[in-house]
Amino acid sequence: MRPEVVTRPERYRWSSRGGNAMGEQDDLLTHHMLYLALGINPEERRRHYRELFRTDLDQRSIAEIRASLNKNCAPGSNRFKAQLETLLGRRVRPAKMGRPRKHLDEPR
Repeated sequence: MRPEVVTRPERYRWSSRGGNAMGEQDDLLTHHMLYLALGINPEERRRHYRELFRTDLDQRSIAEIRASLNKNCAPGSNRFKAQLETLLGRRVRPAKMGRPRKHLDEPR
């Protein structure tokens, strides 16, 4: 089965853009406190939300996001990843490749 490709994000079945940016009714959508802080009324919040996505990402940023997602890791700076690991209590950066090194004091 091929993934669905859409021309506009709000047309993707699982996107919250229709509700957040366009004001469409979505019974599954619960607005996050950061979204609610975008404005004092629904229209202002929707307008500011749309502004967040007006600029396209550069190719380097897109490549970094794709590389992180392909490794099942969080994209972002090392500081951000360290904060996420502390908050979530789990790894969000890729583990070192290969077997762990043996310590000389371990029995063989």
